[in-house]
Amino acid sequence: MIFKELSCKNFIKFKDPQKLTFSSGKKHVTLIHGDGKAGKSTIYRALRWVLYGSTGDELEYKDNLQLINNINKKAGNFDMEVKLEFDLNDSTYIAQRNVRLKKGKKTCSQSADLDEFFYVVKDGEQEEDAEKTIKKILDEDISDFFIFDGEKLQDYKDLIYANAKNRSLLKEKIEKAMKLPHLVQATKDLGVIKKDLDKERDKEISDTELRQMTKKLSALSELIEDFEKEQENLEQEIRTLTITKGVLEEKREAYGDKNQKVYELNTLIGKTPELKKRVKLLEQNLKKSTKDSWLIISDLIRQKNHALFKDKNKEQMEEKLRIDGLKAELQKMQKGIKTGICPFCDANLTTEEKKSLKIKIKELKDEIESASPPDVVDQPPIVLVSEDIDSLKTLTQDLKLAKAEHLNAIVDKEDLERQVGEDSGDVGKLQDDISKIENKITELHHAYEEIERELQGGEDLKKKGGLYDDKGARDFYKRLNAQIDENRPDDALKDKADFIVNLQNTFQEIKEQMERQVKEDVELRANELYKAMTEKKKRNNTLKVSDSYGLKLIDPFDNEIPTSGTGNAIVAYSLLIALKEATSMKAPFVIDTPLGRISPNYKKLILEEIPNCTDQLILLVHDGELKRGTDLHNVIKQKEGKSMKLNYKDDFESTIERI
Repeated sequence: MIFKELSCKNFIKFKDPQKLTFSSGKKHVTLIHGDGKAGKSTIYRALRWVLYGSTGDELEYKDNLQLINNINKKAGNFDMEVKLEFDLNDSTYIAQRNVRLKKGKKTCSQSADLDEFFYVVKDGEQEEDAEKTIKKILDEDISDFFIFDGEKLQDYKDLIYANAKNRSLLKEKIEKAMKLPHLVQATKDLGVIKKDLDKERDKEISDTELRQMTKKLSALSELIEDFEKEQENLEQEIRTLTITKGVLEEKREAYGDKNQKVYELNTLIGKTPELKKRVKLLEQNLKKSTKDSWLIISDLIRQKNHALFKDKNKEQMEEKLRIDGLKAELQKMQKGIKTGICPFCDANLTTEEKKSLKIKIKELKDEIESASPPDVVDQPPIVLVSEDIDSLKTLTQDLKLAKAEHLNAIVDKEDLERQVGEDSGDVGKLQDDISKIENKITELHHAYEEIERELQGGEDLKKKGGLYDDKGARDFYKRLNAQIDENRPDDALKDKADFIVNLQNTFQEIKEQMERQVKEDVELRANELYKAMTEKKKRNNTLKVSDSYGLKLIDPFDNEIPTSGTGNAIVAYSLLIALKEATSMKAPFVIDTPLGRISPNYKKLILEEIPNCTDQLILLVHDGELKRGTDLHNVIKQKEGKSMKLNYKDDFESTIERI
C-alpha cells in the first residue's frame, strides 16, 4: 500500500482546498514541516477520517460539524471533503469522504443536519461496499501500527508492561494483522456446531450421572459466556475512559509548566492546614508542659531547701544558702515579670502565668523577710537541673520549627497562586479529573483481571456456582466435555462430532504455530532494530517477546531493565517495525512528531534505521526536532523525495506549499 496524494477541503485548519503528494520508490521519504498549530495534526486526522470516518480523538472532534473549518462554517459553507489516492497490488484506489448539508437544509446547527458519503474507487470503478473494502485493506484496529503520534509512543510501550486487559487488546490487534481472526472465528463456529450436536446427542443419554454432567456442562458454558460478555463491557468502558483521559491530558499539557506549579500549589493547599494544626498542638503542649514544669520546679526548690536543714550542725550555713537560693529565684522571677519571658523555658508568659508568677514572688519575699540568716561567708547559689526543663526546651524548639515551616508554606502558596493566576482552577480540575479517570481505569482493570483469573485459574477463586475448580472455568469445561464425550454412548452423530473436534484441534495447532513463528520473528528483528538504534554501551541488553507480543528489556544477567522516555520510544519503534515485517502488513509509516521526545544522541540512529524498514515513510515534523539544512536533516536527505511546508496563518487557517 503506497499513498500517492491527499487532498482536503474545508477540513479543520484547511479552509481552502489543499493537496499533499507523497514520494515513493528509492526516495520514499516525505517530510512535512510545520510548527505548533500549523496543521500537522490536521493531516494526521485527515488520513484517519477519510479511511475510517473517525479522527481517533472523538472527544475533541465529537462529530463532523466540529471538523468543518470554523471560518467557512461561520460563512455558511458546510461542504467538507477529504480524498486519499493510493496504490495496492498493481491497482489504484481513491478513498473519498464527503460531508454536506442534508437536502432541504439551508444551515446547520447540529451534526444531524449533515449527510456523510464515503466512496472507494478501484481502477476507475466504484466498489460496492466501501467500508468493507478499506477494512480488508487496512483494518482500523491495526492502523495504530502505521499512523501514529510519535509523542505518544509511551502508549505503545505501556501495552508491553500493562495489565491483562491491555495485553489482550494488543494481542487481538496483532492477530488481526496476521489474519488470525478468520481462523479463530472458524474455530468458534465449529464450537457452536459441536454444542448443537451435543444437545441432540444428550437426548439419547439414559445414564443419570452422565445426564447430570451434561447439565453442569451447559451451565458452565453459559457462565463462561457471561464472563466473556462482562469482559467485553469492561474493555469498552476502559477504551472510552482512555480516550477521555488522552483528551484531558492534551488540554492539561497545553498549560505547560503551570501543570507542575498547580500540582505543587494543590499540595500546599492540602498541607498548610495540617501544618497550622501542628503549630496549635505544639502550643497547647508547651503551655501545659510549662504549667506542669513550674509546679515540679517549685517543688524541687522546696525539696532542695528542705534538704539543707537536715544537718543540724550546718544549720546556719544551710539557712544562708537557702535564703540566697530564694533570692536568686526571686531575681529570676522578677526579671520574668519585667520582660514577659518565662525564666525557666524562655517562652512568652501568658496573663495567667504572670499572675501565678507574681503570687510566687510575694510568697518568696515573705519567706525571705521572715528568715534570720546567720552572718556567714556567702555561698554560690543553688543550680536546679531537671529533665522537665530539657523537655520544655525541646518543645520550644519544635514549636519554632513548626511555625517557620507553616509560614514558609503560606509564602510559597501565595507565590504559586500569583504565578498560576486564574488558570489554577482549570488546571487543578483537569488534574483532578485525570486522577479520577486513572483510578476508575485501575478499578476496571482489576475487575477484568479478576474475571480472567476465574476463567484461566489461580488461587482463591470464587468458583461461581461451584461449577469449576482452581484450574479455571475454561480448563474445567474442556475436561468435563472430554469426560462426557468419552462416556457418551455411540450414536449416529458420533463420527460428525469427532470430525468437528479434530478440525478444531487442527485449527488451534495452526494458529499456535503461526503465533510461535511470529513471536520468534518479532524477537529476532526487534533486537536487530534495538541494537541499531542504541549506543554501543547498551547493546549487550536484549529484548524478549512475551506471549502477548510485548517486549521487555533484559540485561545480560536476565534482569528486567526499566527504560527512560527515549528508551521507551526505541522499544516501541522496534516493536512496531518488527510486527509490521513479521506479519507482512503492507502500509506506509505515517508518524506525527517522530523525534519529539527523543534524546539528541539517539535521533541520528533512529533516522538512519526507520527509512530502511518501510517502503514509504511520511514524517510530520517541526524545526525543534528536525530542521532543514542541519546535520540531522542530512542523515535522511538522500532518501527524501518530497518536502512540504505548512504555513500558519492564524488559529483557524493553514496552507500547504511545496519546498
